[in-house]
Amino acid sequence: MMKKMKVDVPFYPNTKDDTHCYQACVKMALKRIYPKRNFTYKKLERLFNKPKDKYSWVPSAAINLNKMGLKTKLIATFDYRKFARNGYEYLRSHYPKEFADVQIKMSDIESEMENAKRMLKHNLYEKRKLSMGNINRLFKEGWLIIPNVNSHTLSHKKGYAGHAVLIIGIARNYVHLHDPGLPPRPNRKVSKKTFLKALRFPKNESHVLIIKN
Repeated sequence: MMKKMKVDVPFYPNTKDDTHCYQACVKMALKRIYPKRNFTYKKLERLFNKPKDKYSWVPSAAINLNKMGLKTKLIATFDYRKFARNGYEYLRSHYPKEFADVQIKMSDIESEMENAKRMLKHNLYEKRKLSMGNINRLFKEGWLIIPNVNSHTLSHKKGYAGHAVLIIGIARNYVHLHDPGLPPRPNRKVSKKTFLKALRFPKNESHVLIIKN
């Protein structure tokens, strides 16, 4: 049997420019927590401190969600302590060159280093790898779980495209996701094997934002 959340999570798609998957997932989570409030993508961009035409990083969102009174935690194998000290160098040592180059090109590294320092100061980060068993427990405890995945892997394609999805259900062999796209896929069903492969890319890791009222 699938373990379902007590209340269905509203679905919101990514924007047409395909640059707001993280914001869409947080929008879904916030709508479930605050059903009478509306969070526009402009508000969510500020929450993420998102630079125009750049990637969204999670530390600023974790901080601002926590300031709203929510419980938040970023659980990742990515070492934000080392990144806060040695941004560019850490990215190049941690990731394959092609992947690191894309991250550097598509991110405001100096700004994200400062956001990481703030997140660490607020104790909103935990360095560890999440197993499927860990994710099951967090889900049962009522956490809204937003993992960073390789969207190409979810679709059984080669290559890499960083992407965020929201877990809405877990069955024996499958995970059910609200995938903001593009294309948008509410209640997308993927095997646990495929999900974990997408979560672990590129270095057998995991990078997950959890939110709870």
